[in-house]
Amino acid sequence: ATWEDVLRKFDQLSGDRVSREQRDAIVNVVQDLERRPVSDLTRLLASIDAPVDRPASSGPRTGEEQSLHASHT
Repeated sequence: ATWEDVLRKFDQLSGDRVSREQRDAIVNVVQDLERRPVSDLTRLLASIDAPVDRPASSGPRTGEEQSLHASHT
């Protein structure tokens, strides 16, 4: 995938959850991640208001989602 493909997908997935300013800031950090501390990215991600409940209609969790969930509980 190209960087443009990644940006397009990120916009599609985050468009209704993250403001344009937050998306731009995240993209800028990720684009320069080799020269920036990861804490810059985690600080931005932590500032996003995430929904608390997962909708029941979203179906079962994937293996990756289960692993991520298990590592945080």
